[in-house]
Amino acid sequence: MRDSENVPLTPVAGSIEVALAASLWGCWSLFLRPSGLPALATAPAVFLIIGVLLLPYAFREAPRPVWKRSTVTMLIVYSAVDAANVLMFFTAMELTTVAVAVLTHYMMPLIVALLAPMIERERVRGAMVAALIATLGLIPILGPGMISSKKELAGALLGMLSAVAYSTSVFVGRRLMPRIGVLRALSYHAVLGGMLLLPACPFGAFNARPMKALLWVFLGMVLLGVTGGVLYMRGLSRVGATRAAILTYFEPLVAMTVGWWVWHERLTPMALAGAALIIAAGVWISRAPSRRLAE
Repeated sequence: MRDSENVPLTPVAGSIEVALAASLWGCWSLFLRPSGLPALATAPAVFLIIGVLLLPYAFREAPRPVWKRSTVTMLIVYSAVDAANVLMFFTAMELTTVAVAVLTHYMMPLIVALLAPMIERERVRGAMVAALIATLGLIPILGPGMISSKKELAGALLGMLSAVAYSTSVFVGRRLMPRIGVLRALSYHAVLGGMLLLPACPFGAFNARPMKALLWVFLGMVLLGVTGGVLYMRGLSRVGATRAAILTYFEPLVAMTVGWWVWHERLTPMALAGAALIIAAGVWISRAPSRRLAE
């Protein structure tokens, strides 16, 4: 029996936690854009701040883990793929609109829905249909009215690549948490991920920014990174990868609203229709029953 199967699935509480985390993440642009810092600077900073702030709680989390070779390998893989995910996603937000970057990033639920029965032995009724509907909602987002340059297209492609890394981190994180605990998984992988990104960090970028801007981005890292991360990890352990993956569509919906309201980014009627499909798929899958497949 897999370790992840020992974690009880509690869809209501877990769905609320994942939805809240995703909604918080949809506000990243409110903190990152005003800072003027590049993704190569903000990505490692986010990881290290999350990891260090949670370390005291991670050390006290019970029960004490047994550090097998497979567990250490899992932690390293989780750190690497999540670091790649965040770096590509933050870079995508620099190159294109918030809506395009975040919604291409959310090809992830389709990938998870396709692979969950084989990897997790978990099937949520209607997951494949819901994922396909949500993905159809992305089509008008990527139309001519939303992407008008090679730079924006590059941002969309990076968003899709981040979805691949994000999908991998969902599966690995789901297995790692029962072994070492939610807070340890979040904290330890954040420290390792930040260290992996540090060699490429342009440290001079921090010196060029006023203290007010740095404090603002630090607040975002604590609120969205730490609080959102803990909520998501707790929710993921309760609802499983498939439902969590599609519930996180709350992030692009919030991000798209922020991009239109705060940053005055274009939002076509077709894009709104796509958003409606995404909402419908998320609500549907959050209410669907799940079951374990036989070994």
